[in-house]
Amino acid sequence: MAEAVCEEAEQLTKQQSECAIWHELRYGRITASKFYEAAHCKTNNGSLVQQIIGASKVHETSAMTRGKELEKDVIEVLEKELRVQITRPGMFLVPSHPIFAASPDGMTSNAIVEVKCPSSHKSLDTFLPKAMTAQASGSCSNNPLS
Repeated sequence: MAEAVCEEAEQLTKQQSECAIWHELRYGRITASKFYEAAHCKTNNGSLVQQIIGASKVHETSAMTRGKELEKDVIEVLEKELRVQITRPGMFLVPSHPIFAASPDGMTSNAIVEVKCPSSHKSLDTFLPKAMTAQASGSCSNNPLS
């Protein structure tokens, strides 16, 4: 995939889930939010493949809705507390590996921001350590795929 196409995709998808192109570009790609699941998938029922190719619609849970609602506020607090400007990027595609994509919630001049708003303490303890490490690694600009 041409680097210019990847750069244009990032520019056109800055509204992320509010943008039709962002949804279209996710079809057939392993996104950062699915890195961990794809790397550790042990089922052969095809459900993960269905999600990746866009054949199954992801049902938005109350926790997902809550996260979307709080994301902007969390980023504003981070900007104030860390005294840094956080910009909202679009979808990043890697020219040499276009099957992978990442849409971080924000970026600074030297960091990726991924906002998580766990709705329970159990979510914080069991989900974030393993899965978020994989997602964050996929969003890093110095990842080995680039």
